[in-house]
Amino acid sequence: VLTSIYLDPDFDRRGIGYRLYSHLIEALLSETAVHRAYAGIALPNPGSIALHERLGFKLAGTIHEVGSKFGKYWDVSWYEKDPGRSGYN
Repeated sequence: VLTSIYLDPDFDRRGIGYRLYSHLIEALLSETAVHRAYAGIALPNPGSIALHERLGFKLAGTIHEVGSKFGKYWDVSWYEKDPGRSGYN
């Protein structure tokens, strides 16, 4: 499953993203048969990388200049989580 959350930038660094993402993962584990969870992160984005790693996601690879936004091409790193084996903090 491809996971994603979005927060208003005014609410960054308050723990809201972690709580929201934790709830999303819990819901996926309890309500569906999820084998892997994936997240694509447009680079650079150290905050999103830190959040995903804190939640147990591991870097699967980076695709160069694949994402287009704001009139520019961006590298996208893909992170994966095996919900059956790796918990989160």
